[in-house]
Amino acid sequence: MKNYILILIASFALIITSCKKEIDNEPVENPQDIQELVVPLDFDWKTTAEFQLTLSGPTNGLIEVTNAEGFAYQKAFLTANQTYTTKLTVPTFEKKVTLKYAGQEVILDLNAAELQYEFK
Repeated sequence: MKNYILILIASFALIITSCKKEIDNEPVENPQDIQELVVPLDFDWKTTAEFQLTLSGPTNGLIEVTNAEGFAYQKAFLTANQTYTTKLTVPTFEKKVTLKYAGQEVILDLNAAELQYEFK
């Protein structure tokens, strides 16, 4: 019985010590100068995106354009039944904004250069 236990312990120790993670030790060459930096030709360096936003509403009121966390990108006063057009600049990672006006909240997809919304 002791032999079986010793064999089992020895086998277990052998299995644990024989398994090693393979590490890729290929050196990574970091550029030392800006001229050595290799960047794809189609890389877009912009960190912001610009949209033309046109809004209108039936009553006078404050419009607020925010992100999902509530950070306000823009606030403006809408005059009843008149269009308001502005340039909206947001970080490129934003895909949607929230429009808050007269108790309404609308999620607007940032999917075109010119965006329009008419509040009812």
